[in-house]
Amino acid sequence: MKGNKCMQESMRNYIMETPDQCQQNIMQAAELTQIITDEFCKQTYKRIQIVASGSSYNAAVTARYFMEKTLKLKVEVLTSFSTLNYETMFDAETFYIGLGQSGRSTNTNAAMRKIIDHGYSLIGLTGNVESEMKCNCTQICNWGVGIEKIGYVTKGYTTAVLFLMLFAVEAARKTNRLRSQEADSILKEMLSMTECMKKVIHQAESWYKANTAGLFTEMNRIQITGYGSNLGVAMEGALKIEETLARAATAYEMEEYLHGPCYETTPDRTVMIIDAPGSASSRAYQLYQKLFALTPKTYLITTRKCEGEHVLSLPYPVKEELSVFINIIPFQLIAALGREQGGNPYEDRFTVFGDAMSTKSPRKGNEVGL
Repeated sequence: MKGNKCMQESMRNYIMETPDQCQQNIMQAAELTQIITDEFCKQTYKRIQIVASGSSYNAAVTARYFMEKTLKLKVEVLTSFSTLNYETMFDAETFYIGLGQSGRSTNTNAAMRKIIDHGYSLIGLTGNVESEMKCNCTQICNWGVGIEKIGYVTKGYTTAVLFLMLFAVEAARKTNRLRSQEADSILKEMLSMTECMKKVIHQAESWYKANTAGLFTEMNRIQITGYGSNLGVAMEGALKIEETLARAATAYEMEEYLHGPCYETTPDRTVMIIDAPGSASSRAYQLYQKLFALTPKTYLITTRKCEGEHVLSLPYPVKEELSVFINIIPFQLIAALGREQGGNPYEDRFTVFGDAMSTKSPRKGNEVGL
């Protein structure tokens, strides 16, 4: 238990480190993304396809709409397993990206190798450029994670989302999809967002402590709703809760939740609603108000000024696509602080199970993180 507590404290520390790491990455955006932007600018592409699994997949889903809006290209996100076992259509007009923090995911590396073997270039994005991944891509690029040694990644997810967005901005700048002043303005907004992140960490921690019973000891089955880019946040939030607390958690697009999944929302269910700026915000708030008819364990994470025992109000001046960086923090802290209170009692068993299923290639001893 003492060892688990040490790991838990480190997990929380990684959350605390994330805003500064993001700040550093934004200030070095052109240099950080140079390898991938130079590769992207070699020809004209019609679409981008990202292959990933786990938190890396969730990060790509989170960044997708921002990338499409900025680059004016269709962005597809595929799981590594589906790419490896079912995808058959590859072409030279698609810009391929493989995403994996440790670079040791056996599925992701195999899926990347499949694309390479079909004769197409692919950029590998990772936190360890000396990992197995470098053998399965045309070029490899460090997305600026820094150090993160806890498998329940927080810093890695957030910096992956940021890197994909920074790539979109710098690639759009180089291909004249964005004027230089427009690109600089977006980066300035991102820097302001990192200052908001620091404040949100403390707010979310206080909110968790005020709702500890509901957000840990009484939390059994959890449903999380999000929309737009924040659907990726809902997915990552559910994954973190499952991994660290061994509680069943499922993410839904907000309106899809009302088309079936809400029928299992009984009074013992916990529902967490992510409300971001934009046209769907009023619908999210309406859902929060009405959902108490189904369960008293209804929580709202919102960027609007709003009061309530179950409300975490984060009224910071961020646009919808950047709100993901503050909305993920409460879920990361629920996972980190909940794990400190006991977390998953079967953690060691699942580590053995993961090894038996060969989800990661063996460590080489050169790891800087996972």
